[in-house]
Amino acid sequence: MPLSILLLAYYSYTKKYNTVILPSGISMAFGFSGEYYEGDETIAKLSKKVFTDSMEQFNQVQLTEEEYVLLRAIIFCHSFTDGLSKQGRELLLNESEKYSKILMKILQNRHGDLAGARRFTECVQLIQTCFFFGHQHSLFFNYLANVYHRDTFRNVMPKAFVNLCLRKTMNCL
Repeated sequence: MPLSILLLAYYSYTKKYNTVILPSGISMAFGFSGEYYEGDETIAKLSKKVFTDSMEQFNQVQLTEEEYVLLRAIIFCHSFTDGLSKQGRELLLNESEKYSKILMKILQNRHGDLAGARRFTECVQLIQTCFFFGHQHSLFFNYLANVYHRDTFRNVMPKAFVNLCLRKTMNCL
């Protein structure tokens, strides 16, 4: 989920939106604000948190394309460690560290030592934001799957997607 948060939020940021949108231009929050979900405060609260609140830090940080690509690689290295051997996890950790060092060097070359380190900190905080809102996204899907669409969700979605969306634990940095 953290990777999907990064992808959706960065795309929405590049299009200058304050809420998560799809490439078709449709707001994700709009899909959950219709009469079908009307009156459900949990849906309204989670929808706002996942599709609107998640954009605040992205709009503040204003990632460059280089920063986005490196953050994507770092998050990817931390997102898919379930079921890997110790050696596999160590390999991904080493790759994550490599991408982090590259990001730090780029930022310090561009902004100077102190300002580059400050910018690096903003990027790391954005990674934490992706993991936090990824967890919120998972809670949102769990609520939909277990309250509104009991069993329907699992019957119509591919098993891998269901496992990703309804994962009970989140891998964190």
